Amino acid sequence: PDYAPANDRLGFIAMTFDGDLAAAARHYEQALAAEPANTDIIGNAASLAANLNRLDTSIALDEYANARDPVNPAGHVNLGLTYLGTGRFDQAIESLRTARRLAPEYSGLHYQLGIALLLKGEPEAALAEIQKEPEEVWKLLGLAIVDHTLGRAKDSAAAVTAIIGKYTADAPYNI
Repeated sequence: PDYAPANDRLGFIAMTFDGDLAAAARHYEQALAAEPANTDIIGNAASLAANLNRLDTSIALDEYANARDPVNPAGHVNLGLTYLGTGRFDQAIESLRTARRLAPEYSGLHYQLGIALLLKGEPEAALAEIQKEPEEVWKLLGLAIVDHTLGRAKDSAAAVTAIIGKYTADAPYNI
């Protein structure tokens, strides 16, 4: 019960697979009590805070973890997504670009950065970023959205058709 990594994983399982955020919070509290400086645990606790719509807490935890582990791309992605959720587009883009510099092949990163650029009002930059996405499902999802925004209905529909044809079983929530 006092082993921080076990509580961290149990918290992740409770949050991600069981949907039991109260149990996840208890596990993260135990994990952080045992290892309060563990940046991986802090980052996972930040994800829990975001799931609880405590976005300011999530941002503070991710900023703390990233300051102590600045070369962890997942930390910058998580912070960027939380910034994106709060409408802080410039900060989201900056954080996602940091992650891209650290891990250019990170699955879904170019998609997320493209969406941030699109929401900021830069659809052409969004398209250029999404075209760099190495993971096909993320690339197709991004192209469907950006092409639609750019008024390219035929291209957008083709991307949606490809997603349905290839990823219905794997990513139905995106469709």
